[in-house]
Amino acid sequence: MLGAPVLTSTDLYRFVLSTPHIDMCLAGPKTIPQLEGLLKAVDLGPLDRERFMELCSLGDSLHRKG
Repeated sequence: MLGAPVLTSTDLYRFVLSTPHIDMCLAGPKTIPQLEGLLKAVDLGPLDRERFMELCSLGDSLHRKG
């Protein structure tokens, strides 16, 4: 999607932490930066409501284009 924000692994893990109907997320980081992104997500916890809704809207727009 042209103009879409670049999402980090931290953003995506936090999105999962913010989604009430997801009970489990398996992660398999291959690099130290990927592991650090995962640990940062756990430290930061779920997204705030505004950012969560932004990512939901982004996902909806990507889904419609696919």
